Amino acid sequence: MNLKQWALTWKQAGVELSELRRERLASTDTQASIEALSQASIWANNTAPLRGTSGLVQQQAIFAKLRRL
Repeated sequence: MNLKQWALTWKQAGVELSELRRERLASTDTQASIEALSQASIWANNTAPLRGTSGLVQQQAIFAKLRRL
């Protein structure tokens, strides 16, 4: 397959994937999805151990070290 054929194949695939995405979004039960995610979030909040830090300070320290390299 040459480059032109490859590009045309992906162009067509893009059209088909966009249509598939539209169909899936149209058929999604938004309320059920929100409820499922809500339950997952509640479970995670109830079972995850509390952390003393978000890690942001440590991340910024790493970035500062990288800038000095």
